[in-house]
Amino acid sequence: MYITYETVQCSEVSNMYLFQYREPPEKFSTTPRPDFMPSKLIRIDDMAIVPGATVHEGYYALSYSWNQSGDMVKNATTGKMERADRGLHKIIREDGSEEHVKFEGLIQQICKDFNIHYLWYDQMCIDQSNQQEKHREIHHMHRIYSNACCTVALIPEFKAKIHPYPILCKGGLLLSYGIVDDATISQSQWFRRLWTLEEAIKSSTILFVGCNIHVFSYRIKERYIHLEYICDDFRQQQQQQQDIRTVLWNAHIRSCTHDHDRVFALANIFPDILNKIFIDYNQAPLDLMIEFYGHLARKDISILCFGGHTEYKHIGKENQSLASTSYNATNDNDSLYTVPIQKYNLPSWTGVDGEHITGRFLPTTLPYKNYSIDGISLKVTCTSITNNQSNIAHGQFTLEYNDIPPPPTGKTQRPYYINRMYAPHGNEECYDEEGVDLLVLVRLAGQINDRILYIHRHHYSSSQLDLHEHYSQIIKRLTILSHFVLIKKGSFAWWNVEEITDLNYYNLGFFNLTEENNEFINQYVLLFGMSFIGDEDSNKNNTYYPIIKREGSHYKAIGVYRKAPIGKDIFSPEDSDVMPEEHSFVIQ
Repeated sequence: MYITYETVQCSEVSNMYLFQYREPPEKFSTTPRPDFMPSKLIRIDDMAIVPGATVHEGYYALSYSWNQSGDMVKNATTGKMERADRGLHKIIREDGSEEHVKFEGLIQQICKDFNIHYLWYDQMCIDQSNQQEKHREIHHMHRIYSNACCTVALIPEFKAKIHPYPILCKGGLLLSYGIVDDATISQSQWFRRLWTLEEAIKSSTILFVGCNIHVFSYRIKERYIHLEYICDDFRQQQQQQQDIRTVLWNAHIRSCTHDHDRVFALANIFPDILNKIFIDYNQAPLDLMIEFYGHLARKDISILCFGGHTEYKHIGKENQSLASTSYNATNDNDSLYTVPIQKYNLPSWTGVDGEHITGRFLPTTLPYKNYSIDGISLKVTCTSITNNQSNIAHGQFTLEYNDIPPPPTGKTQRPYYINRMYAPHGNEECYDEEGVDLLVLVRLAGQINDRILYIHRHHYSSSQLDLHEHYSQIIKRLTILSHFVLIKKGSFAWWNVEEITDLNYYNLGFFNLTEENNEFINQYVLLFGMSFIGDEDSNKNNTYYPIIKREGSHYKAIGVYRKAPIGKDIFSPEDSDVMPEEHSFVIQ
């Protein structure tokens, strides 16, 4: 693929408008030399390779997708993909003239426009045929990008539509302005590549350069939902301690040319892990991945905190054309999407089948150390909750639409009835003008007393279609819940909204699973002794518990349970007759 670059660029001057400029309004100035310098740099004046030790000012780094730097062809001898540049990159100047150049010529023009003197660019700064040099430089990638003054990210799909009507101008501002689709960056090939994730995370600032537009990361990170994390200043991320789950959320939706790069790119984000693995493109990639994820899990066991696909369905579908194979697809066109990590047969505890929960957790929840890793096996020991009732063992639990009594029709209609022993004030007849709440009795394994579980509030204004949809959701949630508690189907009751406050009831949180099996052949376990509590505004009221499922002699990680944010959660230890016991589980 070849890139078109226009020297007349749009640049963001407010949160609403993009104006065209004859030259960039924010050019770079010479910066001091950092303590670390790459082995080689490109001198932009003549595009010569010079030793980094001889440069006495700051440098910049380039981030791009390799297949956008020319034609990608397979080497007949090695079978590897290589770049063939036929000089078809295009530069369009202010007077409308066009010039076709090679990739290096395009880079030189961009750097001159932004006053960049020295650039680190992998294809020129690393001898790709020298394996020893390549391995050495891979170990330094995180240092190269974190010490660069700024990273220039090439995104040719990033383009502004120029408004046809002129407006007033000053200085270099031209008589037009443009608008841009915010989604073009997150839909670009740059966003879908794994190495560019490492490069972006390690960069202090990113300059996104498109066909006819450029913008700095600090101007857009709050508006581009999928760029907020990677556009945060790296030094700030270091202070806040990068969480593994957010990195994996970003990494698992991205692809790479070589399987080994899935490890080497991620390892550069965590230099302490990089020092523990051996960089060798001849080793079995799956073995390397299992070794790497083992180090991640030892570093942070919250790697188990993941659920089913949500945003991946949107991001993966948008970029379906970028991948030749779909690893997670259905016959429903609206659900067709790709998650590259699912290409690999990794252990379930890596989150390969799910989507990690992003955001930081309280430090007090992370020191859980009662676990060990041996190859594909993760052994954890903690308190747990499961339903050991005989109906699970024999697959007898079912819940159907007719098992739930219909709600009453309102105060103007006949009164409705509930179980006398739980009726408020000993009265069977209850009315409510607004709506009623559905309750049911449940019992946790090993407990003597039942718990009253709040399920759903029905408003009299709801239509029959709404009611049917609500019943379907109720059945779905309770069927999953029955894997962990005994549900007494005959105890369903509708209660007056005003009277429910008199009851000692519990709330049900949210099950976020990678799979939903309504058959009770396999035992489900909630790891109650391994809780993760949110430490951010968007996550601070959330507590997550991993969920595993028995498969023969081991268990499979299948998601999390998010504790009810208000009131008492159904799994709360309050009022328990017996506290959960510790057990050991081997997860693969």
